[in-house]
Amino acid sequence: MDTKLYLTVAAIVAILYALAFLLFPVHASLFFSSFAEPRAVWYLRFCGAAILAWGLIVWFARDFQGWHAVRSVLIASVVGLVVNIILNVWATVTGWLNGNAWGSTVVLLLLLVGAAYQLIVRGLEDNSGRRRRL
Repeated sequence: MDTKLYLTVAAIVAILYALAFLLFPVHASLFFSSFAEPRAVWYLRFCGAAILAWGLIVWFARDFQGWHAVRSVLIASVVGLVVNIILNVWATVTGWLNGNAWGSTVVLLLLLVGAAYQLIVRGLEDNSGRRRRL
């Protein structure tokens, strides 16, 4: 998978999650937990806005010309995904979220693996711009 394809997939996944949290926060809250009190709905909308921002950054990073800019977006994505995975697992294990959250954890792990793969593969490029065989 090339970097542009990964960034496209990651952006689409992020934007879809963001729209669900922004447009249907009550349903999203009930899907991941057993309550949809106003505070939880507000937090989901807030998280949806942050996810939307990340998704748009990743979307526009597809067209960056320099590898260093794309690399920065990928590194920031890896850090954010790791933190998100830790929080998601913790909340699911302690009962704050229900078993449906494991699906989101899998999606986050796949996005993390994709970003790490892009960083590693591009890091193995030689000075001529050709990719080394793994």
